Amino acid sequence: MSQLAEPLVLFLLLALTILACVPPWRDHFFTGLADHWDTRLMNEWLAWNANHILQGHFLRPDYNANFFYPNEYTLAFSELLWPQSFVYAAAYLFSHNIFFSFNLTMLLFWALSGVAMFELLRELSLSRIIAYLGSFVFCLLPYRMRYYVEFNMVLVFIIPFMLLLLLRWLRQPNMRNSLWLAVGFWLSATSCLYLTIMAMIVLGCVAVAFIAARRRDFHLRLIWRSLAVIVAGVATTAAFYLYPYLILRLKGGYGRTMADYIKHHAQAMHYLNTRCASLIYPLFTTPRSRIAETYLFPGTALGIMAIVFFATCAAHSLGRSRTMLPAEIASLCAKLLLWTIFWLTIIAHAFHWQTGHAAP
Repeated sequence: MSQLAEPLVLFLLLALTILACVPPWRDHFFTGLADHWDTRLMNEWLAWNANHILQGHFLRPDYNANFFYPNEYTLAFSELLWPQSFVYAAAYLFSHNIFFSFNLTMLLFWALSGVAMFELLRELSLSRIIAYLGSFVFCLLPYRMRYYVEFNMVLVFIIPFMLLLLLRWLRQPNMRNSLWLAVGFWLSATSCLYLTIMAMIVLGCVAVAFIAARRRDFHLRLIWRSLAVIVAGVATTAAFYLYPYLILRLKGGYGRTMADYIKHHAQAMHYLNTRCASLIYPLFTTPRSRIAETYLFPGTALGIMAIVFFATCAAHSLGRSRTMLPAEIASLCAKLLLWTIFWLTIIAHAFHWQTGHAAP
């Protein structure tokens, strides 16, 4: 199967499987939206962008949307959803049905996350069967099914997609992979800046670890041009698309604190709030506990992938030499220890927030 045909077939299989596994879509895919405020708001958001696109404005969105009047740049009060708006616009141009346009956009980007996971697992040299399994598991996890009404659950394609592009660039830091990484940042940041910021923190740590592990083969002085392309792409995206976020932050103090990021990054108790854990969830809660949406998924996926990455580096080191120097062993142990402490700290903050700020 060709390189293009295989992901395309997988994309179609994932889309059909997701469509079959979301019962509400069987009833209202063409006639309505899920009964949730986020779904209705995101539909208005996408419709605003799509109308702007269909009028011929393809370059950037109209930030002064008719939300939160009379504030300026109100589109930047949430995610831009700019790439998704092109899909919505095409679907609406074809169907003239806002319900179909919104549901189809969600479905396509949901399936895209599985394709991105498949490509990432293949990049990590896992077998094709394992990669297929991983892509379906990534798409069909119970909490993603239960909270499909939350649009950010659909946009988690950012995580495997950015990891894939980063790993390809680290292994071959040429101009082609540099351009792809710059385009990937644009796609991620203009889709969901929230998840992009979360991903960039861990991706930076992975890049530093990769370069440190292969410093003899990775010469920064020889790849300055490709680095310049990446920096230019990130800077251009930030200056051209993300400046309203900075303006809102400076003018009105609008923004999320680090504590807010932590509690949404890994809410350990909320992770148990899924149908597959309905039997054990009451064991860990009290009548005062707050039952909220599941936000643990993105942060946990990044953390597990980072730990697996370090474990893979250790396995390669052991494979190259039967005897490791004490300094190498200490270095690998220190890396794993630091990541373990990091994630335990995040989860500890999540438990503290859960118990200390529970709803009455």
